[in-house]
Amino acid sequence: MISGGILLIGIGDLLGAALVDAWPSWPALLPGFLVVGLGVGFAAPPLSATGMAAVPPQRGGMAAGAINTARQVGFAFGIALLGSGFTAGTQHTLVRRHLTSATSLAHDIAAGQSAQVLHSAKPGSRDIIDQAIHAAAANGIDMLLFVAGLIGVAAALISFLMIRQRPSVEDAPELPPATTSSEERHPANN
Repeated sequence: MISGGILLIGIGDLLGAALVDAWPSWPALLPGFLVVGLGVGFAAPPLSATGMAAVPPQRGGMAAGAINTARQVGFAFGIALLGSGFTAGTQHTLVRRHLTSATSLAHDIAAGQSAQVLHSAKPGSRDIIDQAIHAAAANGIDMLLFVAGLIGVAAALISFLMIRQRPSVEDAPELPPATTSSEERHPANN
């Protein structure tokens, strides 16, 4: 379930990237987001349950804390990585359109400052800048979804290879009884 859910997340992101590339408008995101949502629904509940089942019950609080911390660290790294991908995609488009200060404009778009950029532009150049901003944002989203999709597919493969079923008590090999030396039973008084 976990690997399949993560694979659906990756496929949904790749689907979104393909659709945004073909049709750069917000409705193009909906089919991919639907698939991503299904993947999250399949992967999230068993992911937490697997983490909790990997430790003895008396360590449950520690496991829950580790799971939540790992999730938050993953969000932080993911936002930084995908935000960089978005900015790189927007910058690439702006450089291709030969706009001066493409790097600064790409950062403004990534920061949600597109309206302020348009407002501060000369009236005669607003239409050109508006078209450039829309094309750059679409390319940035395309890049972001493509990178997220590749990471999702790779994570699904890694989780498929690494997550194993815990053997049941009936399947566990019988171990010989533990023996202790008399020294271990009666430590010397020093």
